[in-house]
This record gives sequence, structure tokens and C-alpha cells, in this order.
Amino acid sequence: MSDPLYRSPEPREKPADQGFLRALLRRHLFRIISGGLAFALIAAIWLVWRFG
Repeated sequence: MSDPLYRSPEPREKPADQGFLRALLRRHLFRIISGGLAFALIAAIWLVWRFG
């Protein structure tokens, strides 16, 4: 029984490269840490200006 409209299932995608995932995670953590440091610096400057 050969159906002319039948398409074989797509091959499964290979799992993502571990190096790529690590780089993505590292970049995400770097953005969080740098954002936290920037916020802390701004807060420290504001506190010194307000109470100093």
C-alpha cells in the first residue's frame, strides 16, 4: 500500500551541543551578575549622595 502523499517522519533533531549550552548559560549568568553589580554601584552612589 503505497500512498503518494505519505511523507516519512522527520529525523529527530540531535541534542544541542553541550559547549553551546554552557556558553549560553555563562553569558546569561554574566548578564545577571553584571546587572546586580551595576545596581549595587548605583545604590551605593545614591546612598553616599543622600546621607553623605
